[in-house]
Amino acid sequence: MGYRQRGWVAEVRDQGARGRGDAGAAAIGAILWLVRGMAAPGDISTALTQHPEEYTLSLGHMSDLTLAAFAYLKTPLALAGLAFAIGAAGAWRWNKRRGPARCGR
Repeated sequence: MGYRQRGWVAEVRDQGARGRGDAGAAAIGAILWLVRGMAAPGDISTALTQHPEEYTLSLGHMSDLTLAAFAYLKTPLALAGLAFAIGAAGAWRWNKRRGPARCGR
């Protein structure tokens, strides 16, 4: 292979991908566990809170999400958690097969 990564770039690539995927899957799993018994009747707009003073920010609507709102999003959240877990497992397997990064060679 003609392309070699050196120094901290290789270390970040080798160590970071699986860790972020594991953390994402764990966070999604925790949210799914917290909303496992919540019913989701009607429309999701009933579960959202309103914070109009924060809507000027790019992520202002993120504060509208509550655990009750996540009860309406169980299926998409489970699919996202599955994607994070598959990505983390793939990164772990790829790194295990390749071995540690050879920095500086």
